[in-house]
Amino acid sequence: MKKSVFGLLGFLGICLIAPSQAQGGVIVTFGGAGLSCANSAYPAACGGPQYNIWNTGDFISQTFSGTGLASVNQLSLSLSLFDNLSPGITESWAIDLNGTQVGTLSETGPGVGSYSQTFNFASIAGPDYTILYTVLAPGVPGGDGTLGLLTEDDGTSTATLGNSAATPEPSSLLMFLTAAAGIGAAIVRGKNTRKSMA
Repeated sequence: MKKSVFGLLGFLGICLIAPSQAQGGVIVTFGGAGLSCANSAYPAACGGPQYNIWNTGDFISQTFSGTGLASVNQLSLSLSLFDNLSPGITESWAIDLNGTQVGTLSETGPGVGSYSQTFNFASIAGPDYTILYTVLAPGVPGGDGTLGLLTEDDGTSTATLGNSAATPEPSSLLMFLTAAAGIGAAIVRGKNTRKSMA
């Protein structure tokens, strides 16, 4: 009887733990009419598909609607970058999702062609998500080049919105551990019983 009770608890614990795994992500692609860009020194640099920004406060932004995700706590970037930075010059961007800064991007020239990074954060509500890149102070000195986002024919830049694996509920863990302890005790009792019968 005790074995069956412990086994049932273990089964319930596993069932409760299983749904807590990662939710499938949605991949979105930057570019097109929905992308916004502001370059305070040279507005033409925001003409695309090379969106170049270098002064503090310059930005690139795009809103992705109807993702089907009620909330997310993870953003994975895979960006194609245009890098015309002078040797040793660094440009940094703040990365915001729906108005919340979730991380930063920092690259030093020359020769940077891509950027990949995953950020985890407290849950942010959707289903529409705006990703914003803003140049952080002090920006890039005049004449030292620029860093930009490549889209469409010039390069593919994507973001994956999703949820990282959740931590199992304490009650699930308790049932699982209780079952494991019970099964272990049952094995030990079985061995002792066999010894006494020998």
